[in-house]
Amino acid sequence: MEKEKLNGALADLLAVTNYPAHKRGRTAVMFRRMTERAEPTTWEYHALMGVIARASKTVRRERAAAERPRAKGARNAGKGG
Repeated sequence: MEKEKLNGALADLLAVTNYPAHKRGRTAVMFRRMTERAEPTTWEYHALMGVIARASKTVRRERAAAERPRAKGARNAGKGG
């Protein structure tokens, strides 16, 4: 179950970062095989999940911020000058 979640998180990260679609399948298979051979501990699993989840959230947040319309003069807002 944990490995399935880890593989799903990687698939999500690949999609969010616009990883080339034609490479996603092979990369997912490679990652799955690597984690199966490695037999990560529970701590290692949670550490990997944290890194992957944080990266996905950061990309989503930055993309959403870039897509929001900016108010005129918002760039200088809050600067005392």
